Amino acid sequence: MSLQIVYVSMSPTFSAALTSAIDEFMTGKYGRPKTLVEIIVWLSNQVVKSNHPIGKAFELAIREEQEDGNDFFSLLKAPKRLKEELETFLSPGIINFSTSVEKAMLGQLSWDQLPIEFLMVWIFGRNRWTVETAKPIKVKDMTRIVFIVRNPNGVPFLLISASGDTDEQAEKQGNLIHTTFSKTFSEDIPRFIVTVSNENKGKFKQGLPGVIRLHYLSNFLISHS
Repeated sequence: MSLQIVYVSMSPTFSAALTSAIDEFMTGKYGRPKTLVEIIVWLSNQVVKSNHPIGKAFELAIREEQEDGNDFFSLLKAPKRLKEELETFLSPGIINFSTSVEKAMLGQLSWDQLPIEFLMVWIFGRNRWTVETAKPIKVKDMTRIVFIVRNPNGVPFLLISASGDTDEQAEKQGNLIHTTFSKTFSEDIPRFIVTVSNENKGKFKQGLPGVIRLHYLSNFLISHS
């Protein structure tokens, strides 16, 4: 998908800088994950100051685009349009999740393959939680992400993405990932499995690790901040 804010074309330098900037801010590599509004503010700040390593590369890339006749700066005066353009750029992650749910409901995709990681990262960012580590764990024919995150007070938590046709199957997948990950990670921090399934019943289930339904993740993060 092309990003319209550079109009017809995107130079390799600009494309790499913008993609890197969005990815790094979404995953929290340079601090906690940022909301869409904060990303827009950051982009605006690069016009007058770019002391962030990504910002420097981004500023240079924008200058190159401007020299080529692509007026990116004009969009900074139209925040509504800039917001729409960035949402368009970020939407593939959300679309991938929603279309995958649709396919699962139609029996075209196995529920245990449902991608929920993008949505989890977005929820972390919206609730001011920092993603410290996102570790892919491969078991059999599936790969899931183990997130080590910190709440706004710096307290660490371990959250595992999991899915399945039923809540029980999703929990089983999560526990399998947890067992595999625990072979190389023994730090004593609170551990939870975030699940979504065709049932998705309940909100929070006690245990070790505990189980959080995806629809309740935001509430859980707020109550544990």
